[in-house]
Amino acid sequence: MKTTVKNFLFPSNIKDSKRFRKMVSDLLPYGVDEIKLWRYDMTRASGYGHYYRVLELEINGEKMVIKKLISYAYEWDEWKDLEYCSQKHLNWVKRSVLNLLEEYSLDIQLFVENQLDNVAD
Repeated sequence: MKTTVKNFLFPSNIKDSKRFRKMVSDLLPYGVDEIKLWRYDMTRASGYGHYYRVLELEINGEKMVIKKLISYAYEWDEWKDLEYCSQKHLNWVKRSVLNLLEEYSLDIQLFVENQLDNVAD
């Protein structure tokens, strides 16, 4: 069964990318019927030079948040310098979302398996 990908990362006046949604779908494990991408952001973490990449998503109706701690000040500076909804910003967000989904694919798979176990009980 094909996964339905709904992208709410950008304002509605920004054209959605079918290629991006297909790439997201290809990264997801079996059992994901629908994924909604709600928000991607970078935030400061405690400690000097520490930051979080944050992705809020919903898988099969249940909310999941992926937070990755990083310590790349140059990445934070570049992120803060991006003009919101510029092509460079849109590409940055898409690339970062794909990287997080790929890196946390095992966590997503465990999340989905836990959902399936709860339904079976």
